[in-house]
Amino acid sequence: MSPPNTRSGARRALAEAVKGELAAEGGSTPLHELARRLQTALALELGFSSHSHFSERFRNEFGVPPSQVRDERRTRALLEAAARG
Repeated sequence: MSPPNTRSGARRALAEAVKGELAAEGGSTPLHELARRLQTALALELGFSSHSHFSERFRNEFGVPPSQVRDERRTRALLEAAARG
């Protein structure tokens, strides 16, 4: 599969996972648990054997775990929003 098709397939899988999780849970699942389930679904769709396999490969490639990147992006977004107003 070429990279654009892989990304497109991953987006579709993520969208379906989000819809499925939200419908199944009815809003009762904590966001961190929902995020972990969605990350697992995406990792599997991209060919990794598990969420931990994806995390390990990500950490080996970039030197930090995916959660650190996510947390830094969230912090940056909050700081930018606060600076705007």
